[in-house]
Order: sequence, then C-alpha cells, then structure tokens
Amino acid sequence: MQPIQDLFDFVGSDDMATEVFCIQQARASPIRSTTTGSISDHITESCTVFVTWIDVMDTDINDTLVPEETTQNNASVSSDTTAGFLDLNHVKDTTAPDLKTLLTTLASKVWIGETPSSNMINVCRENIMDGAMRAFARQSFNPEAKLSVIFMDDFMQAEGSVDEGGPTREFFRLLMMALKDSTLFTGPQDSKNLSLDSHALHRGLYRTYGVMMAVALVHGGVLPSFFSDRLYQNLCSTPTSPPTLEEVADLDLQWKLKKISEAGDITEARAAIEEAAESLSLLGSLRHITTMEGRDQLVQAATSFYVEGRTKEALQQLSEGLNTLGLLDLIKIHPSIFKEVFSSSGRPLKATDLISLFQATLSPPGSNRWRLEKRVEGYWRDFLLDVEDGVFEITMEQILVFASGADQIPALGFSPHPTLNFNHDTGRKYPEANTCLVNLKLPIHDTYRQFTKYMCDGIIQAPTFGLA
Repeated sequence: MQPIQDLFDFVGSDDMATEVFCIQQARASPIRSTTTGSISDHITESCTVFVTWIDVMDTDINDTLVPEETTQNNASVSSDTTAGFLDLNHVKDTTAPDLKTLLTTLASKVWIGETPSSNMINVCRENIMDGAMRAFARQSFNPEAKLSVIFMDDFMQAEGSVDEGGPTREFFRLLMMALKDSTLFTGPQDSKNLSLDSHALHRGLYRTYGVMMAVALVHGGVLPSFFSDRLYQNLCSTPTSPPTLEEVADLDLQWKLKKISEAGDITEARAAIEEAAESLSLLGSLRHITTMEGRDQLVQAATSFYVEGRTKEALQQLSEGLNTLGLLDLIKIHPSIFKEVFSSSGRPLKATDLISLFQATLSPPGSNRWRLEKRVEGYWRDFLLDVEDGVFEITMEQILVFASGADQIPALGFSPHPTLNFNHDTGRKYPEANTCLVNLKLPIHDTYRQFTKYMCDGIIQAPTFGLA
C-alpha cells in the first residue's frame, strides 16, 4: 500500500535515470513516473518491471517503448521476480531463477480474457487423443489464448459449460498419458525415446505432440515426465554418450547386434554380420570387416543410427512443436532446471504433500461445529498417512485427481490455493470437490472407520473427476 512514488524514487536512483521514465510489466500498459496512487493500484503480484528511460524532449512516449529502440533495465520489486518477457536473455544465469519463475514468464504470454471459439476442446475420456487432435489441428487454434475444455462424457455436464481450470488439468493429465503410450515413443514407461513412424512424420504429428506438451506445461502446469535422459539431451542440443545395445527397442535387431559384438573371432563375427545383413543394410551399416576393432565400430554405428540417427527429422519436428510459446528456447538456456519437467523424478506424492497443500477453513474456535471439524481434520490427516502406507485401495494421486483433476501438483502450483471445507449436512456422507477452485469438502462422521469408508467409496465410485 506504499505510494507508487516510492517505487519511482527507487527506480530513479539508478545512474542511467532520466527525469521522466516509464515502468512496465511484460505485456502490460506502461506506467509513467508522474502517475499517482499506491503501488497496489498498479502492481498486484511479484513481477519483473522493465524501465524505459525517456528523453524529456520526446513528445510521443509510445515511440520510446519499442523494445528494439530502447535501453531497458530490470528494477526488482520483489525477491520472487519473474524473468524478462521481452527478451529471454534476461533469464540467463545472472538471475538464478527457479522453475516456477521461468514458467510464470512463459505463462505471461497467455491472454486470459474470453476464450476464443477456436480454443474450445471437446473430448471424451475413452479416446482423449481423438478430440485433442481435432482441436490442435484447427487452423485458428491459438496457443497464446485461454482454453476451454468440455468433457462430453461428463454425467449431467457437471463442469462442461465453464472451464475454470479443473477440466483443463484433467484433460492435460490424460493427454500426457496418451502421448506417452503412443507409437511415437518407445522404451520404459518413465524413460521414453523417440521411435520412427514414417506416417506420423509425414503428417507432422511429432510437431503436434510437441505443441501439446508445451501448451500442457504453460497453460496447466502439467509435466510430461517421461523423457529419457538421451531424448532430453538431444532436445537441448547437449552432448550425449554413445547409445548402448540396451537402448535398441527392436529386440530382434538387438539380438543380432549382440551376437556380432560377442563373437570370439573374425570368422564368427563375419558369420553374424552376414546373418544380420538385411537389417544392417537398412541402417546403412553393412560393410566388410578385417579386425575386431572394425567389428566394434560396425556395431556402434548401427546402434547409434538406430537410436538417434534415423529419428533426427522426428526430433526436429518435436523441437519445433516444443518451442511453442518460446518454451524450448528457455529450456536450452536452463537445461538443468527444466530436466525435472521432462524426466521422471520417481518420487510419488506423500501424505505430507497433501496435508500442507490443502488449507482448512474452520468455524469459529470453540463452537460445536469447530470441534466436529477439528476431529474430522484429524481423520483426514490420518487417512492420508494410511493411504501412503497402503492400508486402503486408493492412492495419493487418485485423491488429488478427485480434488483437482491433476495427479501431481502443477509446476506453477494451483490458483487459487487449495482449500478444505467440511460438510455438516448429515445427508451428505461422501466427499465432494470443486476441481476448478481445488476445494475439497469432507463429510462429518462420528468414527474414523466411517470416514475412511465413505472417502474411499466416494473417490473410487465418482462417475467423473471431482464428483461423488
């Protein structure tokens, strides 16, 4: 609530300062240094402010606000600043940002006004890719505009008409699962490499999948979390170690290459090469060898081409898609920070994660309702601890999906902050949730056994996410 003049005095103390200047958030209107009022009248959240020094002889301030023609400094108004939107170089190592800060920068590119009709996504859970492909292939689809997701298979269209975040998170969660299981990726569930699908390459599907991942991350904070270290390093254009035979997804080819590499002498190696001649020819690796070193070079060349060489065009398409909203450019500047986005951490949700995530809204202390709520809040905490211990047949991820539509806490967090309420209506025995507000309503029960029974049944039997 300080006067905004305090901010102007701080900015004006810079050695480069001119008598008149403007400050401006990314994509926001400029604020001239003669403006009055409080800081909160103009700036309502932690951000990076761009400063434009203005020659007092200028008659048109707008002419000085073109980024290519001005000198800009960053005036930090909070220790939790976001990176510069106008130039990604502002977020290089000098700012020591974290993942949330960087993603906030990208999210600032998304126009949060009314959703254009071209960004309406109509999907069914039983075939999430069908509706997703129609939406993302739409010529007028705009990744810089807000989305509106409608699940056509929602019973009674509970959240179908207005999407304030819950359906979007659910959609992207299911979409990332579908992408991971598609034919465009191969390998273990949490360490996928690209596979080669010539039909998909011709249709540009790798690019489309890249766009989907970028939009899922920036719009919903939903992480892909299934790339192998090699695939991630290839996207970042960083050096990789030579591929190993274990990375060859074609088991028949892997067996043939192993037979060659394990041959005891040249005669045995040549016989194994002849046996694999057709496959080696397709990989461009078939040649006559005269030494065991030549044998090893042949095996490595075939392995490298299979794992990386033949998918280069697919990788290029995926990279183009991932650069939607400038994501890949930022990844290449901060590869270590973004690695957690694309690689599986292997860390499941913990009870303490959800205990700290949901803030309880309680009745006045000392009241009868407050006493009931505090008892049930204790049930809730013990319930989460027992779920983590495997006492019940549900998981922490299922509980979060029920409450929010997401199976992990988004990289940008939830907005608004998740809340916990209590339902004193004796006729409402099951948990209820609003996935847009991320609000979970707990039923009031006399015993822990009753509470856990209805919690498990409600979450498992809910016809759609967020309902019971």
